Amino acid sequence: MNNVLTILRREFQAYFLSPIAYFVYFVLFAYTGWTWYHQAVQFSEMCSYVVQQSQMMQQPPPNLNVTFGVVGPTLFNILFVFIFLVPLVTMRQYAEEQKSGTMELLLTAPLTNGQIIVGKFLASFLFLATAIALTFPYVALVGVFGAPHWPSVGAAYLGIFLCTGSFVAWGLFFSSVTENQIIAAAGAYVANLFFFVIYWAVGRTEGVVETFFENLSVITHVSDFMQGIVDVKDLVYYATTILFALYLTSRQVESRRWRL
Repeated sequence: MNNVLTILRREFQAYFLSPIAYFVYFVLFAYTGWTWYHQAVQFSEMCSYVVQQSQMMQQPPPNLNVTFGVVGPTLFNILFVFIFLVPLVTMRQYAEEQKSGTMELLLTAPLTNGQIIVGKFLASFLFLATAIALTFPYVALVGVFGAPHWPSVGAAYLGIFLCTGSFVAWGLFFSSVTENQIIAAAGAYVANLFFFVIYWAVGRTEGVVETFFENLSVITHVSDFMQGIVDVKDLVYYATTILFALYLTSRQVESRRWRL
């Protein structure tokens, strides 16, 4: 456990010694702020329109939920920007070690593959999870003017964290197969994009193929969380995805260890 914490601390601190950390945080906060403002204005206009229509028809206005009208879409849009940002965070994890020659030192140290992989995974995930957590003031601001359903907000954040974990796991794998950080980032980006666009392939298929694509899509599983639903099948999906990607990474690292 101490070895894992040592690697985690080393990798986490390394992020803030490069401009990548500040670039990722700036883009995330700027994009989230713009999305939050856009959703809040759109939701306010929709509420005004619905109230006017209800008054004209002399009916009570429907109950519009600020959680699903503002908070949910704002958090969901974080995933779109993470398609591009997560590969920038994970690309250096193994690729830089291989290019600089420190990979041999790391693999010959008294560390297991599991300790190395878990430490690097937790460092990248913690870095991104911190960024996600710092977006909470936007949600809290909504709570000042509205009444969000906080359990649903918690479920939405859980979905974001799990989806980010799967992105990080795939990013580590692609970083482990090359010493070129650009190639590592490109591979992770393509993988993240694939698990998104596969959702739109569902409508063009049917039967078993449709079910397969639907279950493979990130959007299918994160949508439940955005609706405040925590389903076991979604938890299993993300746990399986993360473990599978980390397993592939361990095989790649192990093969390199044997070549030393």
